[in-house]
Amino acid sequence: MNEEDNYSWPGWSLQDNPFGTEFDLEARRRMIQNSCLLLPLIQKHGPGEIIMEAGPFFNPLITPDRFPSIRQIIYTDNDPYVIQYLTVRHNSPQIKIQAADLENFKPDSIPRPVDSIIVSHLWNYLDYRKFLENVKPLLKPNGLLFLNHSVDYGLAFFFSEKRPKNLREIIIVLAKMGFEMIEQNIIPTDHPQHQPHERLLLVAKRK
Repeated sequence: MNEEDNYSWPGWSLQDNPFGTEFDLEARRRMIQNSCLLLPLIQKHGPGEIIMEAGPFFNPLITPDRFPSIRQIIYTDNDPYVIQYLTVRHNSPQIKIQAADLENFKPDSIPRPVDSIIVSHLWNYLDYRKFLENVKPLLKPNGLLFLNHSVDYGLAFFFSEKRPKNLREIIIVLAKMGFEMIEQNIIPTDHPQHQPHERLLLVAKRK
């Protein structure tokens, strides 16, 4: 298997890629590398024992190999190709894979409470306020939200009109919804042509 095979995912072929440089091999490498920037914060603050990773796509951050002490991992995604791929690749009693409309899913469909929720490269594609309203009841008191976000980074064709417009807006909305900021880091972009804005790495606690 060559390197390209690792990035040519079901439903998202490299050879039949309608998005050009927005989602070519280099863009996919950047996406995965930038997602992994959240890992040190997760390791520092601890994800807990029951974790939901929302929109993990084909490369989840939370895996039993990286976090062997985790009791249960819940992957939720709305892409049927992702669900099928993860079901085959991550066949473990520790892992529950849930097909879900990430903007409108019902909290009752997820085992709860969860200790933490992981969100990376997701909020440009949905009404993030509605997402927060849905997932907050899943978090136990003092549960953690780990966020990796860069405004307008990703596949513009799929962007939601209700995505965050700037990083300050995210902080304000989280505070209004009852989250306490534990740690936040702003990282300048290394690829201004593809990622025009800074990146926010954030840990917030449900009050």
